[in-house]
Amino acid sequence: MILPKLALSCVLVLVLLLTGCAAVRATDPIDTQINWDVDTAISHCLQEVTGKSIEALDRITYDTHLELEDCVNDKVQAKERVVLEYHGSKKGLIPRAK
Repeated sequence: MILPKLALSCVLVLVLLLTGCAAVRATDPIDTQINWDVDTAISHCLQEVTGKSIEALDRITYDTHLELEDCVNDKVQAKERVVLEYHGSKKGLIPRAK
């Protein structure tokens, strides 16, 4: 008799802990994220630096390219600097393969 009550109590506590943790863990707004993935950072930086999405860009100047790389590297926490290559509006900016 005690064993089923104990098991039920453990399940209830586990459910409360899991739902409580899920309720507390709200996702950060994109502007305050600490760890960015490269794709999210590129997309956000394109909008921030150029004011356009990748589909709307015709070309990227050298200065804009450097500014975009700096922006992405400020947002992405990587061991090495992320170097971007522009592959036209179809593929966009992608990290350079090593």
